[in-house]
Amino acid sequence: MRFSYEYVLDDKLVITNNTFVQRGVSGISDIFGYESFRGYFGETKTLLEGGRYRPLSIATFAVEQSLFGVTTPDRKLTEEEQKSLKEKKDDAEKFLRPERHILNYILYVLSVLFLYRVLLLLFPQNENSEKNKLSSLLSNVPFLAAFLFAIHPTHIEVVANIKGRDELLALLFELGAMYYAIRYTFEKRTRLLLYLFACALLGLLSKEGVLVFAAIIPLTLYFFTKADRKSILIATGIFLAATFIYLIFRTNAIGYLVGEKEITDPMNNPFAEMDFADKYATIFYTLLLYLKLLIIPFPLTHDYYPYQIPRMTYVLASLGIHLGLAYYVIRNWKSKSIVVYSILFYLIALSIVSNLFVSVGTFMNDRFLFHASIGFCILVAYGITVFQKNNVVRWSSSIAFGAYALLLIYWQQKRLPDWQNPFTLEQAAVKYSPNSARSNCFYATALFERRYMKAILDTMKPYLEKSMKILPKYYSAYQMYVGMSTEYYKLDDNLDNLLFAYNRSNKAGAYDAFILKFLGYLNTHVTTKSDGEKLTAFYSDNIDFYKKNNPNTILPSSYQKLADQFNARLPFLR
Repeated sequence: MRFSYEYVLDDKLVITNNTFVQRGVSGISDIFGYESFRGYFGETKTLLEGGRYRPLSIATFAVEQSLFGVTTPDRKLTEEEQKSLKEKKDDAEKFLRPERHILNYILYVLSVLFLYRVLLLLFPQNENSEKNKLSSLLSNVPFLAAFLFAIHPTHIEVVANIKGRDELLALLFELGAMYYAIRYTFEKRTRLLLYLFACALLGLLSKEGVLVFAAIIPLTLYFFTKADRKSILIATGIFLAATFIYLIFRTNAIGYLVGEKEITDPMNNPFAEMDFADKYATIFYTLLLYLKLLIIPFPLTHDYYPYQIPRMTYVLASLGIHLGLAYYVIRNWKSKSIVVYSILFYLIALSIVSNLFVSVGTFMNDRFLFHASIGFCILVAYGITVFQKNNVVRWSSSIAFGAYALLLIYWQQKRLPDWQNPFTLEQAAVKYSPNSARSNCFYATALFERRYMKAILDTMKPYLEKSMKILPKYYSAYQMYVGMSTEYYKLDDNLDNLLFAYNRSNKAGAYDAFILKFLGYLNTHVTTKSDGEKLTAFYSDNIDFYKKNNPNTILPSSYQKLADQFNARLPFLR
């Protein structure tokens, strides 16, 4: 792990541009008191189905801000104070950002170690196995599973993206809940139930996906312990009690339990424009891709936005595989097979991020495999140990596992540099997600932010064109297109191209306040009658367009004011 990496993706939402976090510990009450994106937007916005309430990881960022960074005072600052504060924060970030990366790495190591500890309870090791340590490790399911989990490349996103701390804390606490539930069935001590409750609540406050452990914990107790039904019900009931408390916190913070607002933006609900059949065919296609990524995690990308995952009409292979898994589980349920447990762990953990039951805002993500991959790791580790009786087969399977592990480590190291900064990440995304409107738009944006040279603008243009073609109503792409076209105008003074771009954006419905602002600049800088006539025609066309399509907005009057302002100058142009 390289600790000098920068902030990327949603880090600005939960850290750098989050006003609650920037206030340090004084912002923690608001972090727990409001929806998780309020600190960024300044208001509660239902961008994703059900909203988001994950205060614990955001609170850790606030603590870090107080301990190692510079906090924002709870008062209005003068312009000079704002400038001075920004300089201090920029200096502090040189040390604070690596600290945050280091903590994520430590949490990941702890997660791996704790996974190993929990698996030792499920797969007790023979004390006499110390005679041949290498042979012991090769037949040790907890060690092999934890090792495989540690090196799996799909986990890079969780660790390298500082915002991924919600996943890391969630895994630690859900494993803690499982650990104390297992110990309770052995020891029957009340204090273990208190620890179970605390871990469950802290896990849910980290990320709501921990809820699936309400099913995974009793499943684990049933498969691996001799616990009676009463003990299993008590442990599960304690977890559900923590869930009830979490739901009270969540409802109080965001105002509802389950949001009813329909999300129509394809960037936050990629199924918005699909019918029932296409939606679920596409979901089953992503489930097939998840299985592929578990086994062959290459190539990896953070961008599965529309339409990197194509709209599907039927996916018989995926449907057949998952029905086959379900049939195998049902047929072998009573045997308490490790294979059955591994399959169920994977399916249950993945279910909450699969889009089958609730929309998660994107088709899929590598990080969504973080918890579910434990089932895969247990299955592979168990499969290796099955072949331990015959020496030839044992060493053959061990060599195959070693070669596979080396391949995973190679893919892991190949992927890691992509997370160095926003530019390298988007550069990798546009390579491996060429059909995503978002990756093309964001790569063009990353190019734009590096420098304004014409060569850079020429490089940006095809990516923005492709982004708008993939998703014609992707307004972020139009906003970047407007910015790019304006920079072109500053270089070549070609008013025709600029007004064409502004018209294109307006007619697509992508309202951009920047256009109005720059038109105000043009009103005072256009010097020739020919350009003046073009600008007058542009105003006339857009006034008519907005009166017809957006009569209840400020847009008709805004364009009318600009036109009136410019018409006063028109007779004096040369």
